[in-house]
Amino acid sequence: MNITRTISEQVAEKMVAPIGAKIKSLSEERIDLANKAVSDALPKDLKQCFEKYKSVFCKSQSVTFCNGKQEVRLDGLSYFPASTTWFPHVEVGSQIVGKIDKLRLKIEKLKDEKGKTYNSIVSTLLSLRTFKRVKDQFPDAYEYLKEYEDNEKTALSLPIDDILSVIKKYK
Repeated sequence: MNITRTISEQVAEKMVAPIGAKIKSLSEERIDLANKAVSDALPKDLKQCFEKYKSVFCKSQSVTFCNGKQEVRLDGLSYFPASTTWFPHVEVGSQIVGKIDKLRLKIEKLKDEKGKTYNSIVSTLLSLRTFKRVKDQFPDAYEYLKEYEDNEKTALSLPIDDILSVIKKYK
């Protein structure tokens, strides 16, 4: 049986899953660091009042961390009281801005690496074409291909019945 694009993409997705988990972990670390920085920048009385009367406050989930000329924008934070909902400015130290920016660079680098690795796996599997050649030349990928090997026919990307039903719907 030949390896189709659909099968190679599914296998590649499974193989790059650890890189995706690392990206998620770094993103969560970045958000946690930002939440702590915002919390530390707010006065204690304001935080207590915000907890009691959240509906009265203008709140935001995005922030622009400032340190002199350096600015870093971030969104997806926990709600906090803000003067505006559009990336309110919060003054923090240069270490916080530096750490958040370094994490952003690491995340971008990992995303690029994940994309390149994914495309390499897909193209490698398509060039090897058969399960036997993959088993001989790319045994790591063969571990993920075993579940598809039992089929007697080549798996199609879309079932023929679905394609025909869509065509008949518009006749």
